[in-house]
Amino acid sequence: MTYRDRPVFELTVDWTALPAGRIEYDLREVALGFGAEAFYGEQEHAVHGWDLRVWLDTPEGIDELDAFTKALGGRLVGFWLPTPVSPFRIVAGVSATACDIASAGLASSWADHPSSFVWFTRAGQAGKGAKITGVIENGDGTERVTFEESVSVDETWQPWTLAYVRLAEDTERGEFTAEGRQVRTVKVLELPAEYAEIEAGTRPVFLYRLWVGEGAERVDWFWTSFAWDLEDVNEQTYLARRITHETIGYDTTGVRQGVEIEVERLEDSPFGLAFPPHGCQPLNVEIATADYSNPTAQVVLFSGVVTSVQAEGRKLRARCVTLWGGDQTRVPAFYFSTRCQYRVFEPGTCGLDRAEWEKKATITALTGRDVTVAGPTLSGVIANWFAEGWLEVGSGIGREVRLILKHEAESALTARSTPAHVQRRRCR
Repeated sequence: MTYRDRPVFELTVDWTALPAGRIEYDLREVALGFGAEAFYGEQEHAVHGWDLRVWLDTPEGIDELDAFTKALGGRLVGFWLPTPVSPFRIVAGVSATACDIASAGLASSWADHPSSFVWFTRAGQAGKGAKITGVIENGDGTERVTFEESVSVDETWQPWTLAYVRLAEDTERGEFTAEGRQVRTVKVLELPAEYAEIEAGTRPVFLYRLWVGEGAERVDWFWTSFAWDLEDVNEQTYLARRITHETIGYDTTGVRQGVEIEVERLEDSPFGLAFPPHGCQPLNVEIATADYSNPTAQVVLFSGVVTSVQAEGRKLRARCVTLWGGDQTRVPAFYFSTRCQYRVFEPGTCGLDRAEWEKKATITALTGRDVTVAGPTLSGVIANWFAEGWLEVGSGIGREVRLILKHEAESALTARSTPAHVQRRRCR
């Protein structure tokens, strides 16, 4: 179940077996005297932490908890936790958005903490959440609580304080008590500073666009590091993936230089195209950020290409650089020049028609770095006419490009090309 677009942790928790709720304060000693003044951060709210013992009595229950944590998309992604604290006792229902409770001093204290959310439960009924918007004294030993949502609760419903939390660690701990039964320990921390962001929907999200090829041969991937898919973002769906990036580097002139991306290794990952036997086709990367409430209004943080990918178990680490400013880019600087030296057939530069310069042929043999091609279009071609040009095969993600070093003058010519791992750099 979800509440305000966030998942709710509804698995069975044994609060009596491990009552380990804790409160942490940011208190530090301030020395008085003639020494340097002590600076320390002020903390607005106490941070609550919970150690949960979750009883999983069936294999399906174990799978359910695994699926819940996997769907979070990372340890820092928040979710709702109904705590064992009951903030009040309902006396009677008043309307769909209000109820009377036994006087608990809530009228003067409910707004002291950023969390004003409540989770209601009743046997045989699905739980439901609500946000308190006001509490007043009735003058008869009761208080009237109003909610933002329509919940229609009465004295048969049990309220619980609803906290917004995240996992406190990446490690999962559990003990199998029998076949198909497990007791899992889960540690969480409350996120008091994020209640307003949940309410307003202003949580920032990162959007990753990756593509290979150009024009009709172009293939795109749209990913987000958010907890779930983002649909209809500029007519695209950004799929939730475990992906993150480090701080974007700048040179002394303020130009963006490079960034490293870490991503889970999946079968559909385009980063796998950086490994042999794929060709030198560049994998382009664009990193943007936006507000969750309006992901279409994006601010591009980085745009470049992947130069190398390293595998670390189930994780891939991709090094990305800008096209002209990267530390691995092999392009000399031109102060007064067009872009014809490297992008001859691109519209708007030299204006050459690629169709007038390319010839189609069929590959008939492969021997090491020697590629033999044949076809009537090669008749009369002189030796090394294609030298320093390129040989292109396939399309989409299967497209492969090799630089031609030299070739013989034959109707079925044999060209020597660069190996894939070398060409990966040269063709950029």
